[in-house]
This record gives sequence, structure tokens and C-alpha cells, in this order.
Amino acid sequence: MKLIHRNFDKNNSGSVKLVPEESEDMWHAYNLVAEGDHLRASTVRKVNMESATGSTSAQKVNTTLTIQVESVDFDSQACVLRVKGRNVQENPYVKMGAYHTIDLELNRAFTLGKHEWDSVAQDRLDLACDPSQRADLAAIVMQEGLAHICLVTSSMTLVRARIENTIPRKKRGSCTQHDKAMNKFYEQVVQGLVRHINFNVVKAVLVASPGFVKEQFCHYMFQMATTSEDKETRALLEHRPKFVMVHSSSGHKQALRGRMDGTTAARLVSFVQRRSRIPRWRAGWRTRRRRARSKRWTPSTTCCRTSLRALSTGTCCERAQVVALGAMAPGRMCVQTSRVSLLERGPSSSASQNDDLGLPPWSGSVTLGQFEPTEG
Repeated sequence: MKLIHRNFDKNNSGSVKLVPEESEDMWHAYNLVAEGDHLRASTVRKVNMESATGSTSAQKVNTTLTIQVESVDFDSQACVLRVKGRNVQENPYVKMGAYHTIDLELNRAFTLGKHEWDSVAQDRLDLACDPSQRADLAAIVMQEGLAHICLVTSSMTLVRARIENTIPRKKRGSCTQHDKAMNKFYEQVVQGLVRHINFNVVKAVLVASPGFVKEQFCHYMFQMATTSEDKETRALLEHRPKFVMVHSSSGHKQALRGRMDGTTAARLVSFVQRRSRIPRWRAGWRTRRRRARSKRWTPSTTCCRTSLRALSTGTCCERAQVVALGAMAPGRMCVQTSRVSLLERGPSSSASQNDDLGLPPWSGSVTLGQFEPTEG
């Protein structure tokens, strides 16, 4: 909802001029308009026009009326608010006291007047006109000494805070002044983040910068949240999965262009929501891993993490390395998944059993093997 004009007196009576921009704004308007209010908006009225010869004809004219509201009807399918009432101001086409129904639509301004704006109506007005209440994506665009804290909605990017400090250059053999200035700058950005972003509404926070500024800021922010006694600052640890770091060309607002279109923002929010469910996925993975430990695998079993196939001379894998555990010979297990990668499990076996399996004898030492990528 776009607020164009607001005029309240000491008794909380007055009027506001609003423009609904989204379908949700029509719902807010439905809750704002009440019986007895004065509503002024442009409308279409069918009037009878008399010509010079005395003949009459019905025509539709565009006019602006002010009515006293008697009933309100909201059509959610057509996204139209129909307000019925009596005309209270003189008009060349509509008589005083005549009934008329005004249709409020998207992107059409209207003026609403009340004898008293109570706290409920004012809270509803603030909620409808505050973009931070419906922005599910926030962005921090920063570079050394400059940061912009923004809220990204479907229609605009709103700058909530601009932090700018002077950062001294690094000197040969000493970076103390530079590090102190950067820490002070990071602290101001964290304070602005806590003050201007409502994490109950925001689902993702984009941290963009050139170089390694974003990594250094996130490290400082979570370290500050760990040691801080402020509850709002410590709450940043709970919202840590919402932060996503990306590269930007500079710390200005224009650096978000090309990255923050509607599709990219929706994908980013979806990615953060999926990532927040990873701990529950890991909990289920532990159960599946314990069940899989009893399974017998062949020497050329594919690693479930790296998609690499162990050769008959290999043992278990961590990326491109193979580590053999003597206590588990001839059965070895994957370092990452704790899955046995050979035929059997049990205590150390003799060299003859290992020879039958095509494996070297084990004496509890660490052995490196080779892997070949899986086909298909």
C-alpha cells in the first residue's frame, strides 16, 4: 500500500490518501474502511442527459464522489472492494443523499476519512504501508567502509540504512589501525542489521561484497553474537542458516541489479528454506547409516559420498584418499560414512585370508590406495 497523504489532528481525526498496489493491499483496505467513514474516489455514474430538443439519453460519466460508508463488500476473486453509501458533497451529476457504490481497484487512489483513528486502525495502516512487514528477503551490500542494508520486495528495493566509515590503509609491517577501523565498521553494520531487519518476516539475508569482505563480516558477526549479552544480537545465531554470501562488484545499491529480479529472489528464499531442513535430514541419515553398517559390500563398491569406486587393492575413501584400519581388516569402513567397504566385518584376519581376497596383509598401518570414477 502506497501512502500519498496523511493528515491527523490532535483528536486523531483526519484522512489518508492511499493507493493499493497488491492484492493483499485490498484486504488491508477492507479492514480499514468501516461504517460511518467518508470515502472519496473516482467512479463511473450513469446519468440521464437532456439534449436541446428535450430528448433524454443515458450516459456514463467519470466523476469523483465522496460518500458516507454504509456497507462494504470484498470480492476476493476479482480483487475489488465495493463500498456503498450516500453522497455527502455536491456534485453536478449526483444529488446530495443519493446512493452510490464505489468500486476500489488496484492502482486507483482513494481518500479515507474517519472521525477518530483508533489504535487498531493506525496499526493496520502502519502494517499496510510498511514494506518491511512483507519483505521476505533482505540484502547487505558492502565493501570496505561502505554498506547498504536493503529490503527487497516484489516491486522495489528499499534502503533501510547506509553505513559509511573511513578505513585507513594498511601500512608496511602494521595493520592495527586498519583492523580496528574494520571491526568498528562491522559492529555498526551488525547494529543496523538488528535494528532494521525483522527476522520473523525475512526468510533470507543476502550478504554481497567484492573480495573477502563478506566472509570477514560474517565471521565477526557470529563471533560477536556468541559473546554478546544483548538478546537481539544473540538471536542472530538462531537465524544463521538464513545468511547467504554472494559476490558483488561494489558496496553500492546498484550492485544488486541483475541479481535481485523476482525469479532470483524466489529461488534464493527457496534455497534457504531447503537448507534450514538439513539438520533434520542428517538426523535421519544417522539412522540409515547405522542400518547400513551390517551390509556386506564387495571390494569394488561405490562410495556413497564421493561417487568413486574402490579397486580391489583399495580400502575406504575420503575424497581421493584411502585409509585402512587394521582393526577392521579384512573389512574396512568409509571414513565419512562408517560403512564397511569389503566383504566381511570382524577382527584382523591372517595373511592367507587377505590373499584370498586379493588384499595385502594388514598390520594396523595407514595405507593409501587409488580410486576410479564410476561409469554412468
